[in-house]
Amino acid sequence: MAARNQQQEQREVNEGDLPVSIFLTPIAAPARSSIVYPEFGVNNFQIRADWTNLMSNTLQFYGLPHENPNTHISRFLRNCQNCHAPRVNEDAIKLRLFPYTLRDAALEWLDAEPDRSITTWEELTRKFCNKFFPPAKAAKIRLEIQTFQQRDGESYHEAWNRFKELMRKCPNHGITIGNQVQYFYMGLSSLSKSQVDSSAGGSIIGKSEQQCMDLFELIATTHSMFSSERVSQTKGAHAVIAGPSCENCGANHLTENCTSLGFPEEQINFIQNGSRNFNPFSQTFNPGWRQHPNFRWSDNQQGSSSNNNQPEKRPNLGEMFNQYMQKTDKVFQQIDTNFQNQQASIKKLETQIGQIAQ
Repeated sequence: MAARNQQQEQREVNEGDLPVSIFLTPIAAPARSSIVYPEFGVNNFQIRADWTNLMSNTLQFYGLPHENPNTHISRFLRNCQNCHAPRVNEDAIKLRLFPYTLRDAALEWLDAEPDRSITTWEELTRKFCNKFFPPAKAAKIRLEIQTFQQRDGESYHEAWNRFKELMRKCPNHGITIGNQVQYFYMGLSSLSKSQVDSSAGGSIIGKSEQQCMDLFELIATTHSMFSSERVSQTKGAHAVIAGPSCENCGANHLTENCTSLGFPEEQINFIQNGSRNFNPFSQTFNPGWRQHPNFRWSDNQQGSSSNNNQPEKRPNLGEMFNQYMQKTDKVFQQIDTNFQNQQASIKKLETQIGQIAQ
């Protein structure tokens, strides 16, 4: 006992005699790892450099709130299919490659785990998901699935893809297939429900759970392949199809109403206001021409006529019409072409409305 006290006293004396520079010199941290790497099972086997580059360049998980660890693990396992070697322990490869996919907060989490606390691939995935996908986050996504609603302006196939994405984000949701069918169908708009019932032969009640899921997928695939118009769907309302666009400038108006064709604004206004009331190729006078400024009397002329108590003198409408037709021959040719395009657009709209009604 006395010898031990003497050694301790001698050590304290020796440390007191040490220079301050020794205490200021940083000490290299010993190498440590939270993962216990198992053996490969094959002699002289090493992880290839192209495998580590594949993981490091294609997969990056930073631990941000919007990132999903389940999706990251799924993509990692898909890349591991290209990192296979005969008779080599696959878990040993996964445990060595997974740290190359982590960045920032995610890599700091792995380094902060207790030394040699992870021994298997299942244990690593469990701790990884518990850290970045806690039960509260899983409960939130599960609630979104149970209260799923088709959004305004969202087409059927967009709603179906969003519903499937929610299911992928939370693989441990615990929701049966029957409840999935119920949640998705009840969340659809009235128009989408009618489409599903029509495809099912009247109602989905007689279908099995898997048949309903296959039907949902088939309708979404068909809708995305053959749907060319953007349909706005609202609850309890009919679909509204976007109107035709201008062939000249692409704006949402008829081509004959476009002001970028090079025609005077005066003639454009005349076409817009008068084309509804008269046939431009008719040889008779039409009241719609009265709105054109060339066919109206000025205020001075009207005032002088009333002052002189003379009957109103009207010009020869036939001559004025012939002059106007000569000056605007190109305009009327354009009207004829655009009139045909308008008829084609109207026919197309009628066809689409009939399809939606079916």
